[in-house]
Amino acid sequence: MYPSAPAGSADACRAAALAELRQLLFEWLTKCGVAHPVAASVTITAAIDGYLLQRALDPSLEPSPLIEGLACLVQPSDQGSQAPTA
Repeated sequence: MYPSAPAGSADACRAAALAELRQLLFEWLTKCGVAHPVAASVTITAAIDGYLLQRALDPSLEPSPLIEGLACLVQPSDQGSQAPTA
């Protein structure tokens, strides 16, 4: 589903691992009925990568704001189309 870097390099190994993570997320999100599983899998993977970078620079960074921000991406498709209730 996702292309990766040329074989034989360390970057290729990292790219393959990220591609596998995106694919596994895509499959899981599809089974869960998420409205946009490709977009969600790419966004979640990038968010994890970015969080890990920021956490390396600031060990006090907590994951809860990230988790809260990503939660709306994984709503089932029947819930994603409904208007929010007050």
